[in-house]
Amino acid sequence: HRALEEWMASFEPGPETVWPTAPPARANAQNEGYIEAIDRESLLSLVAEHGLLIRLRVRPGDFLVEGELLAEVWPAATWQAHA
Repeated sequence: HRALEEWMASFEPGPETVWPTAPPARANAQNEGYIEAIDRESLLSLVAEHGLLIRLRVRPGDFLVEGELLAEVWPAATWQAHA
């Protein structure tokens, strides 16, 4: 788990991070329970294939209830305008 935590920390937004002002698509929990793992390879594939910006709102070990926010997602056209 330490390697995942270090990888996740490397993507922490800094104070200079500017998030798109357009409303994101929201990915919400469909069940309650603990986040056991995040499949970073699949996320990176989605980002690369579809040009997405994904802002994860959870980390392994977090407990979620149904409907709680997991991630926000913007299409490339939205976030590249802010780069």
